[in-house]
Amino acid sequence: MKRDSLFKGTFILSVSLILTKIIGLIYIIPFYVIIGGPDNMILFNYSYNYYVLILELSSAGIPLTLAKLVSKYNEEGNYVTSRKIAKVGSTILLVTGILGFLFFIFGSDYLAAQTIATADKKLLYSVDELSLVIKTLSLALPFVMISSGLRGIFQGHEIMMPTAMSQFVEQVIRIVVMLVGAYLVMNIYGNVVYANAVATLATGIGAIISVLILLYYYRKYKNSLDFNQDNNVYSNDVSTFSIVKEIFYVAIPFMIVSSFFSILTLIDQNTLIPVMDKINLAHVAEKEFNIYNNFVNKLVMIAVSLAPAFTGAFLPAITRLYAKKDFDMLSEQINKVLLALLMLVIPALVGMYALAEPLYLAFYSPEPRAVYFMHIYIPLALLYSLYGMTGIIMQAIDKQTLNVLIIILGLLFKYSLNEQFILKFETSGAIFCSMLTYILMIFLNIMVIHFKIKLKLGQFISNLTKIFVSSSIMFILISAIYDAIISNFNIVQKIDSVILIMICATVGSIIYFFVLTKMKFLKYLFGRNISILAIVRRR
Repeated sequence: MKRDSLFKGTFILSVSLILTKIIGLIYIIPFYVIIGGPDNMILFNYSYNYYVLILELSSAGIPLTLAKLVSKYNEEGNYVTSRKIAKVGSTILLVTGILGFLFFIFGSDYLAAQTIATADKKLLYSVDELSLVIKTLSLALPFVMISSGLRGIFQGHEIMMPTAMSQFVEQVIRIVVMLVGAYLVMNIYGNVVYANAVATLATGIGAIISVLILLYYYRKYKNSLDFNQDNNVYSNDVSTFSIVKEIFYVAIPFMIVSSFFSILTLIDQNTLIPVMDKINLAHVAEKEFNIYNNFVNKLVMIAVSLAPAFTGAFLPAITRLYAKKDFDMLSEQINKVLLALLMLVIPALVGMYALAEPLYLAFYSPEPRAVYFMHIYIPLALLYSLYGMTGIIMQAIDKQTLNVLIIILGLLFKYSLNEQFILKFETSGAIFCSMLTYILMIFLNIMVIHFKIKLKLGQFISNLTKIFVSSSIMFILISAIYDAIISNFNIVQKIDSVILIMICATVGSIIYFFVLTKMKFLKYLFGRNISILAIVRRR
């Protein structure tokens, strides 16, 4: 069986992730128009936050666990256990999916009440209406769990195409059904609640299609997968109980790390309105949470969405160097991993900060507070990216237990201080509290990593300064171009905002990488300097 190479596999998953994220961002434009604005999307967004948490638990925890264990036992030649791992893991996922389905069906009233029940009677939707939308979302859970298990099995055999293809097609089908369904409901019945219910139901239909695609690939590769007992060269049989125990031991840290951001979001979702109600601003909190959590979030987080796939390309080298106890080289590689990601993430977020208004208007209708929330949400996105990178490195150097303990500490910090921050800063306080939570956790992660392998912090800070200097120069030039354009042209239509963004982004990118090259940052990172001017001349 031909396996995908490390970099080919990472490239395949990265391209799939980019396309999926882009589609997931663009669909908001027509859906926004069809549904009738941000207020009419509140039910969809509230219910979807619960789904995203379940999705992250399933798409990172169990699949990565299956991939790791299947790969481990295949490498030993213990294909009998590898087959058993796949069967037991898939069964666990199926049972979990069914239990999740039942929980959403019978617990939807409780979830809805926790989200929007408040003394303020001016809220736009009732508990019963949100409960209905959550129920329609429940269909997706069993199929999402099945597809995530199949993806993990394929990744364990280093076959990435089924995962990439199923993710992309699932997203396309989901969005087509969502847009067509919401359009028909709004035009035939004019019922916003039913339109939101159809939009969430589309998630289940997309998940079903994903399972069918994965089953097609499973049948295609079935005869060549390393599940052949005749090829077994390892005599030690592992009991089912031991397999279940090992799966959960490996999966739980993955699950907690991958779902941390969604857990913070749910803390905000379930505390913001009740706390704001104490100062008679519950109706304001509902609208503002919808703006920053669902509209601003989708724009800002795309800048850091490639971090997991990008980091995955370096994880084998980090793990191998740690196993060899080559801490000097390991420290060097960790610096390069972090700096390579920050080289892309920081300028993207700085550009978003400078172009916040046209960027928001390119996708959504004007909102008085949207630009403000973009500006304060961008630092949170950077911290989220940094935490994700340090968390992955913690797992690579076998510090999973400490990773989980730091997460628990972070959750306690967020939960205990969130109300005080909201009372002090209103809706913004929830974001500020999340920022401090991430700063605390990043600091602790870095301390653990440094204690274990002695990071070259001086080298890291020196090169990070080059990124900040280059980004600052880019920010000044982009801001000047932006001010010059809006002073002479009337930016009214969405296409005007798109053109403005493209002009500023193109000039900003060239300036950023030119300055970075002159500061010899790329030479440090790649071993040779990459001249932007030379690339342009060759073209």
